[in-house]
Amino acid sequence: MKILVAASGNTLSDRTARRFGDAAFFLFVDTETNKFSSMKNNGSQALRDALFRASEEQIRVIITGGIDFRSVDIIASLNLEVAIARNLTISEAIGKWVGGEVKVQEMAALRRMMEKYDYLRITRRFGGNSRNSKGQGANLYRPVTPRGRHHLQQFGGRGH
Repeated sequence: MKILVAASGNTLSDRTARRFGDAAFFLFVDTETNKFSSMKNNGSQALRDALFRASEEQIRVIITGGIDFRSVDIIASLNLEVAIARNLTISEAIGKWVGGEVKVQEMAALRRMMEKYDYLRITRRFGGNSRNSKGQGANLYRPVTPRGRHHLQQFGGRGH
């Protein structure tokens, strides 16, 4: 069976990429013979080319350390499945996938993972933290700049 692996390098001893779109290389691996070919990731066009090549070669599974917003829609439209294998070498990830330890994720679970990432990104953007000065929970929309503070006062219903 052939699989696509998002990799940080172009050998089987390199690690899986942290995110699919940020992979340095895409490896097309035949799990039965351990032969592979690599494709360098030069940007979004190379990412699309790798996914379409995977679809043409009847590859159904992608192994990566994580998924990103740029590629999830293309992956879903091509009916490809994603298996998450973090902090493993490519040969370890393939071995665990063949052994059944690394499972294919459902697309809904991947979208929830991205929503959680988006929530954390927004929290950092607006200066939220886990505890504010009164010991309460995160203040997600605390303005960071005077202009932002004025904006919230003007449009937030608090008055001036």
